[in-house]
Amino acid sequence: MHQSKRTNLFIIAGITVYLLFVLSSLYGHGLDVFFLKGDQVHDGYKVDFFQIPGAFTRFTNGGPLGGAPSSPDIPNVYHPVFTIFVGLILAPFAGQAAYMVWTFAHVVIWILTGWYVYKTFHDHKRVGLALLFFFGLFPHYLEIRNGQYHFLLNSLITVLLVLSGKKQAHKIVERIVYTTTLFIKPVTLLWAFAYVQSGRKQTAIIGTCFFGLITAVLVVASFMRNQDIGLYYVVNLLAHTHPTGSTFPQIFTLDALAREMFGHAYNTLLVKVAIGISIIVWAHIKRPTLFTQLFIWTAFYLLFYDLVFEYHYTTLAPFFAVGILTEKK
Repeated sequence: MHQSKRTNLFIIAGITVYLLFVLSSLYGHGLDVFFLKGDQVHDGYKVDFFQIPGAFTRFTNGGPLGGAPSSPDIPNVYHPVFTIFVGLILAPFAGQAAYMVWTFAHVVIWILTGWYVYKTFHDHKRVGLALLFFFGLFPHYLEIRNGQYHFLLNSLITVLLVLSGKKQAHKIVERIVYTTTLFIKPVTLLWAFAYVQSGRKQTAIIGTCFFGLITAVLVVASFMRNQDIGLYYVVNLLAHTHPTGSTFPQIFTLDALAREMFGHAYNTLLVKVAIGISIIVWAHIKRPTLFTQLFIWTAFYLLFYDLVFEYHYTTLAPFFAVGILTEKK
């Protein structure tokens, strides 16, 4: 088969699977039978989506951005800057309409991200295979069904991974994108080690310092205004970084295995710290590519974060796609 035809077939197949995920999430849930069996742990339809609209509504009525919302929402855990930004976008819509709008935005942004990958690597013989993984990775379904905001992180991660392979990267773009990821989900704080060890210290310094400064200001403002507009976020982060912060680590994580093997929560923390230090030492000695280091730190988070859910594994889609396209020949 001609190379271009095979590429097109792979891309069409990937997008088709992805759109089937979307349609099943919106209408009928016909694919649930393949995903929600057994001990699936995060199967609430739209369960994550209403965190932000609910929090934004409370905030505009003088309430906290965090705190216990009314049923069926769950407490908002997103950064206040991100919460207010997305809340403003969704404010004109209510209920199912808001979810539909956000799902449409999800589709558009993810397809545009895939187009960015294609435009960057359109001459590569495996670009079709890469985009098949990018669009067709199965955890996408749970992410869409739960109404997650994680795809925004994944889109920006895609950009950072593409830039990671360029010696003359667009430094300003990289720093802005990296900083933005921190406000969506702070997992990329771990990436600061990789940027420092790869000679891109300013990306790490600017991102982490700006994120820390804005967060600190909002915490102080919570006390000054007597309205929780930032404290809840730090409390939640500490709850999941403290060794005794979570009582139910997901069974498919090494965090659960470590707690079973080493018993006391502080022993498990020591194991995590030891592994983290080992990654830093290994990177210093072996000098792997920035892409490899970013992948290792992402794998560390997926394996050792106590509340990793299945949809978090959508973050592997950018790594699969860009990894296939930037492998050494």
